[in-house]
Amino acid sequence: MNLPPYVEDEIRSLVEDGRKIEAIKRVRELSGAGLKEAKDYIDYMAKQPAFGDQESTLLSFEEVMRDHEGELRDMLRNKGKIQAIKRVRQLTGTGLKEAKDFIENIEKDILL
Repeated sequence: MNLPPYVEDEIRSLVEDGRKIEAIKRVRELSGAGLKEAKDYIDYMAKQPAFGDQESTLLSFEEVMRDHEGELRDMLRNKGKIQAIKRVRQLTGTGLKEAKDFIENIEKDILL
């Protein structure tokens, strides 16, 4: 199935959060796929790593702050919040909400 990357990220987030039925509905809505085709696609996505180039060793939030704080601040300033959240998820393997909360804390610090 050929969906735009931003849609795949949305679908992947739903799958990672255990919301497979919602993900199947979203795939059907966006692609016009049938139920079986959408379910097969979601099952395939569930077996894939969260990010194709995911690092072999996942980091804690403390390690991310120590080793990647400058990178994340630059992302927030130049590429935006979504890219920074994706990077945190890639580094830590955490879910969308945890990564978003982490980035929002950094963002608050930048605004102060």
